[in-house]
Amino acid sequence: MLFGQQTAATGPWFHQRLGQAHSIPVTEWPHFLALEGDHDAYLDYLKVSWSYYRPKSNTPQERAAQLARLLTTDNSEPVKVVRRPDGEMLVVDGNHRTAVAFHRGAEPDIIEIPAATWLEKSVANPTERYGTRPGLPYQSVFHDGREIIQGRRRDTLTRHQAIAAEDVLDLGCNIGAATFLAGGHGVDTSPRMITSAWRLAAYLASPATFDVADLNTQAFESETVFCFAVIAHLTDLTAVRATLSNAETVYFEENDGRAQFPKVADLFTQVEELAGDRRLYRCR
Repeated sequence: MLFGQQTAATGPWFHQRLGQAHSIPVTEWPHFLALEGDHDAYLDYLKVSWSYYRPKSNTPQERAAQLARLLTTDNSEPVKVVRRPDGEMLVVDGNHRTAVAFHRGAEPDIIEIPAATWLEKSVANPTERYGTRPGLPYQSVFHDGREIIQGRRRDTLTRHQAIAAEDVLDLGCNIGAATFLAGGHGVDTSPRMITSAWRLAAYLASPATFDVADLNTQAFESETVFCFAVIAHLTDLTAVRATLSNAETVYFEENDGRAQFPKVADLFTQVEELAGDRRLYRCR
């Protein structure tokens, strides 16, 4: 049984500690470690986790009280799990109960949730500008050539096939649809979108990683960069121009109906237009 409730805060925390955040076994959960006596790991996890879930009550006193509750819990209700494509089970409700059961040398009773139900819930961000409206995320998510989540834009896979890039930096990654296909690192301004991306990564057992970043101010270094329909939404292009100029190859997709490529075209000496539903360029 694996940890399945990653967020924009805990995904990077697990990745920094363990080198991955998609397949964390129960014995590596901070909840289990606390029951084994490593209270500091759990308290540090709570500090990170609550920075996303409950920042107003994220105090040393409240975290200590939560640790005490974990150490004295006797709740044996079933936990909710989702079975991912490789057959492993993600715990999506009941981290404490799962850890307590394993610490006692048993496994908890489970309730298996249909994967489609959990995926729909995991990508539901209706208040975000490019979130789920009406009931669909911005882009479809594909796995092994199959559309597992339908989006308003369904060209994610065909665009990737035209590009055939790997190990990318995906600027404005949304829920990670392009990042999963190419592998690499996605960044977006929305913590909710990045939380969805980490949870999808756990479901797909994907090594892709994600961070929250302000593309108006934060520059990055990567050999290959995706810049898909992003710069029209930025107020300052200084940082993104630095990111693009440092890359060996940039894949640039225009915004729908608004030409943005001229704003960065001077950074490149070679530009090739690729097939796609929107204007798509390979730039070097």
